[in-house]
Amino acid sequence: MNWNTSVEVSMDALRTTATAVLDRHAHDGLECVVCGTLWPCEQALLAERNLAVL
Repeated sequence: MNWNTSVEVSMDALRTTATAVLDRHAHDGLECVVCGTLWPCEQALLAERNLAVL
């Protein structure tokens, strides 16, 4: 596996993880359905930021 392939695999894994986090950490009114904290929760914010840089 060369460097470019390794980076692509890592970016795909990050995209998949971030998308899964956003799917789980959805809002129900004003709260996250997983965390119970105010929406957007920290996990959702981090996932959104990760997707923004991809």
